[in-house]
Amino acid sequence: MNLIVFIDICSTLGFGVAFCFAFFISKDHIYYQTRFLLYILMGLYFVVGLTNIAEHAGITSFFDPYEEYLEILFMAFFLFFMYSIIAKLELVKQLEGEAALKKALEKAGAEQSKSDAILAAIGDGISIQDRDMTILFQNEIHKKMKGDNVGSFCYQAYEQNSKPCKGCPVVASFHDGKVHKEERSVPVPNGTRYVEITASPLIDQNGEIYAGIEVVRDITNTKRMTEEVLRAQKLESIGLLAGGIAHDFNNILTALLGNISLAKTYAASDDKVIAKLVAAEKASLRARDLTQQLLTFSRGGAPVKKVMNVNELVRDSSNFSLRGANVKCNFTMPDDLWQVEVDPGQLSQVVNNLVINADQAMPEGGIISVSTENILLAQDNPMLIVPGRYVRITFADQGHGVKAEDLPRIFDPFYTTKQDGSGLGLATAFSVIKNHGGHITVEPGSGAGAKFFVYLPATEALIEETPAQNDTVYKGEGKVLIMDDEDAVRSLVQEMLAHLGYSAVSAANGEEAVDLYQAAMKENKPFDAVILDLTVAGGMGGSEASRILLTINPAAKILVSSGYANDPVMANYEKYGFCGIVPKPYKIHEMSKKLREILGASAKLQ
Repeated sequence: MNLIVFIDICSTLGFGVAFCFAFFISKDHIYYQTRFLLYILMGLYFVVGLTNIAEHAGITSFFDPYEEYLEILFMAFFLFFMYSIIAKLELVKQLEGEAALKKALEKAGAEQSKSDAILAAIGDGISIQDRDMTILFQNEIHKKMKGDNVGSFCYQAYEQNSKPCKGCPVVASFHDGKVHKEERSVPVPNGTRYVEITASPLIDQNGEIYAGIEVVRDITNTKRMTEEVLRAQKLESIGLLAGGIAHDFNNILTALLGNISLAKTYAASDDKVIAKLVAAEKASLRARDLTQQLLTFSRGGAPVKKVMNVNELVRDSSNFSLRGANVKCNFTMPDDLWQVEVDPGQLSQVVNNLVINADQAMPEGGIISVSTENILLAQDNPMLIVPGRYVRITFADQGHGVKAEDLPRIFDPFYTTKQDGSGLGLATAFSVIKNHGGHITVEPGSGAGAKFFVYLPATEALIEETPAQNDTVYKGEGKVLIMDDEDAVRSLVQEMLAHLGYSAVSAANGEEAVDLYQAAMKENKPFDAVILDLTVAGGMGGSEASRILLTINPAAKILVSSGYANDPVMANYEKYGFCGIVPKPYKIHEMSKKLREILGASAKLQ
């Protein structure tokens, strides 16, 4: 066997083995049509190999004329086969690329969703501006705040300026690469919105600033809470002063009003003297009412409340405030208005202040629309007060309105826009409503004018009957101890009690009162009643003296009297061991009635 025949045999056997191996090629690596071509090619080459063996071995040359045709056919099929293989590889590569791209897009989508969720959860408005101040991105919250302005210059879209805004924190961050913050107020239809803007630079891998990110946080509620705290602190500071003034003023009025009422009993037969005393008494009572404005500010002041429907009070107080004015009120008041628990005098004062303000805002005349309505406040109400049932009283005028810059300070003590104003009217109204667990707010009216809203918590309690006025003076008998640090008050009360039939002893402070009480107990001549002043300058006051007297005699009958009519002790006297209260200033019939109540049958009607 020559070498050529041996090579032909080996080549043919090799193709035969390859032919068998082709049956096991995976369909993932080769098309079905390409596999069929491979079988044909292998078969053709195997036949060519056999003919070569037969020819080169000298067996037969019969197939030699067909060999060239077979080789040409083999070459055509082989080229097509190679093309199919290359196409398959390219397709596989393309599919793998598409799969990788799809996976990358899915991952990017997941990351985008995560980023969007994070940006939404932050709760702040976020935008990105490039170095030219073009808006590149806004999250949904920022769009709600400012509108969708992507692609616009921020200073044009937000502030309608022709160049970057002065003091812009984003521009500042571009200059020094630091974080900058700024607070701004933004006028809105219902008042003012306060926002905090935080700007930070975005830096690329080369350390260059290529954009800035702006975070806008709505701090309106926080600002309001801060303003409420500051306003409360101001009111408390004024309260310290006002309470002291009211106390001293009431001591003076006690001596004045008490002496007038006592003089009336002495001059019962002289009609002219009685008329003058009655006029002086009325003037003193008006002065007593004025102290209530000061007491409104006093620390710990508690209004004397009663359950009522406020429709009549609001109507009467409004009309009273407009006597002789060229302004009138239009009332809208439902019959089914919920009941509230209020101090009628203090609420009248609030109505008077608001109506007078509205009247002064309309010097040419006009209409004040006054309405009451039932309203339910939700947990997230803009007033930041306890949710629940409220009665809302609205005062809407047609005046010059309230300027935006005045809104944040309009309820501050001593803040006024009037040349002759004191700045206490709206501050008093604010303090009164706050002490009632409610809220008062203001907003510009539709067009001209302003609207004030008063919110008072509703109650399920029944309306209380108002007792008839009784000026009867009651006589009595017994021994009474008086403690007051004012000489004039002590002298007056002693004379009052003597006129009523009582034996009175006075003390200037709590220590002296305790000593006198102990001495009377040892002599077996105890006091039937004790009247203690609540506040004593530089000495023991009524609360401490009462506690000691009750340890000496748990059955002691003690009245508390004070010029601090709104003091917590006066509002909850039983909690401190007292039998009753006699607020200063008082008249003789008020003192006689209170002594009759605690001493019972020992009192005699005059």
